[in-house]
Amino acid sequence: ALTVQLYPRATPASLLRKFFLVFKKWRWPNPIMLTETRDAGYGLPVWNPQHVQNARQVAPMITPAYPAMNSTLSVSRQTLQILHEEFCRGFQIVDKLWKQSEAN
Repeated sequence: ALTVQLYPRATPASLLRKFFLVFKKWRWPNPIMLTETRDAGYGLPVWNPQHVQNARQVAPMITPAYPAMNSTLSVSRQTLQILHEEFCRGFQIVDKLWKQSEAN
């Protein structure tokens, strides 16, 4: 969804390429957020980057609905490294196909 927000007029093939590019270059631990978090006042905890426990999270991807929370809470530095390697690998594969299709 973030890639569609960033590139709303992109073609499906371009969106796939951009997806891998965005996540390959993302500056973790900056959170991925589709909307700003807000407290609806129902007493549920809402994710906030200022809270100490949230500041230590490795790869926060924040849910857009109330109550906003980190959907990737269990990601460790090691799993983030694996994710990054796979994003890079995915980008290489898709970019190669992209360049081949442009050459034809």
